Amino acid sequence: MILFCHAIDTPIGTLRLVADRHCLHRVLLPQHGAAQAINASWRQQPTPVLRSAAREFRAWFRDPRYRFELPLPPPQQRGTPFQCQVWDAIAAIPCGASATYGDLAREIGTPNAARAVGGACAANPLPIIVPCHRVLRADGGKTGFNGGDPDTQMALLDFEASQ
Repeated sequence: MILFCHAIDTPIGTLRLVADRHCLHRVLLPQHGAAQAINASWRQQPTPVLRSAAREFRAWFRDPRYRFELPLPPPQQRGTPFQCQVWDAIAAIPCGASATYGDLAREIGTPNAARAVGGACAANPLPIIVPCHRVLRADGGKTGFNGGDPDTQMALLDFEASQ
């Protein structure tokens, strides 16, 4: 599969969007650029899918209640059944609200799986679209979301709260 990458500037820094010709596969938050090398096989080219994704992210940064309508790969291509279940629960957290790992574990019927929920958050390939920044530790701490950067997580939460 040929993947394409396109960078867009946002209020939280540069996002890198990765797609094939049909759907968006990954969103790399600003800290990903510093923490990991961008895959050299990705073509740096703004395809129609990536241009559409860039427009939708700009719309979200104008209004975080914006609902993404991007074509995404089928769930089984994004993660395990458990991860997909967690991501569906995360997607249901309203803008401006938050939940804990334990809340989500209970919601999906696995009350002792808070740590596994945290792992699913960290593995989320589509942050912001699947708003894992809204998931907090039980003590309210902001760590462990996709990328684990509490500053980015706080910036996203503050942005949503200010709207």
